Amino acid sequence: MAARGVKDAGPTVANASNGDAVSCVLCPGLPGQPALLGSKKQGARIDHNMPWSFQRAREVTDLESSRSTEAECCPSKKENPDPTGKARTDGAGATPGPTTTTPSPLPELAKEHFFPSHGARSESRGGFLLLLPVAPSPARPLPPWLQPRPAAAARRVAVAAAAIALDPFQEIKTEQDDASKTEVFACPVCYEPLIRKGPPGMNLPAIYRSGFKCSKCNRSFTSKDVFLDLTVTSGMKEYSELKPARTELFRSPLVSFLYERGWRQNFNRSGFPGRDEEFQMAQDYFQPVAGGILVDVSCGSGLFSRKFASSGAYSSVIALDFSENMLRQCYDYIKQEETPMNTNLALVRADISRLPFASCSIDAIHAGAAIHCWPSPSNAIAEISRVLKPGGVFVATTFLSTPTNSGPFSIDALRPLRQIVGPVNSSYNFFTEGELEDLCRSCGLVNYSSKVQRSFIMFSGQKP
Repeated sequence: MAARGVKDAGPTVANASNGDAVSCVLCPGLPGQPALLGSKKQGARIDHNMPWSFQRAREVTDLESSRSTEAECCPSKKENPDPTGKARTDGAGATPGPTTTTPSPLPELAKEHFFPSHGARSESRGGFLLLLPVAPSPARPLPPWLQPRPAAAARRVAVAAAAIALDPFQEIKTEQDDASKTEVFACPVCYEPLIRKGPPGMNLPAIYRSGFKCSKCNRSFTSKDVFLDLTVTSGMKEYSELKPARTELFRSPLVSFLYERGWRQNFNRSGFPGRDEEFQMAQDYFQPVAGGILVDVSCGSGLFSRKFASSGAYSSVIALDFSENMLRQCYDYIKQEETPMNTNLALVRADISRLPFASCSIDAIHAGAAIHCWPSPSNAIAEISRVLKPGGVFVATTFLSTPTNSGPFSIDALRPLRQIVGPVNSSYNFFTEGELEDLCRSCGLVNYSSKVQRSFIMFSGQKP
């Protein structure tokens, strides 16, 4: 048996003469849990950290006084404590007389506190003290205070099993799966849920500091400036494309700057009630989905997005537009109005015909004075129907077709001619009320309703 560094598989030996600790012989399989039976300066004591440790031992005399006596917890004693059988000499070299066997308090305490009713045997080898417990007989089981507590043992087993079974990569994957279930953003290419890395929350600081990645397309999407770019062309370096003139007009920095500085106010000439009244009308339509997620598509400078967010009626509001400059203007207004940055309002750049949301994930969608600017209103309404949850509500405002804004094409008999003139005409698309209702129903929306005031119309549809 090795003198030092004995492995946990057997009884531990320690040098009692130089103050080293003697490890507990009852739990040799517990690494790092020594039971101090004695030290050169502090005397013998027990200092076991296990929950069922032996805390009843008392401090006894210094082990130095008992070096000449073999520690034992059983009746048998040896006449000569030195295993070599030779008498020891003192520092001057004189040989002392016969050694008298004097009972040491250490064996008595060990017998009383460590091995009661069982005893122990001991060996001394080369100046090292070895304590060995005597195995209990079947008729004399271990006392309750020496047995592990069942509850504590069960907890240790459960913790150990959990530590062994825990796979960090599995934990990460589980977190990603959970995030995929809660996040509404999806890849604009394949519509797979995006994996988000960053702080949670649907607010400007959280979105800005987050990265999004599609595990299927292996495409990454990050915040550009103050908004999250989720267009198909996001990140492309060589390819670029232009939308129709009516769409590109609002990407202009000048138009974006003027939109709430006189541009939008001129809509009242066509019968638009104004921001506050339009907002309240939309809120009436959205009552069935209050508390859900609202997306303000073609939000422009955030004229209604900010009001929806500050109303507190929705868990999250996403201001979505294709124009980068409009989103920047929205951010500037948020700062000017001292709207809290941690308000559940996110700025996202996306194409209305390729909404970056999972199917059936949005509760409400608003499009204020926008449908006449969309390149393909039918594709846009179909996308809106796709992302709406069952029972979700879509509300939009636009200009009705009149002789003023449509010329001769406002006449029902001449409206089919728009297909011929349309490709060379860069003006907006204005529709009749019947066309808007047909469009909504064809895209799967039900419960169509509308409110008309001159050429202004607010219409609504619901996902069945």
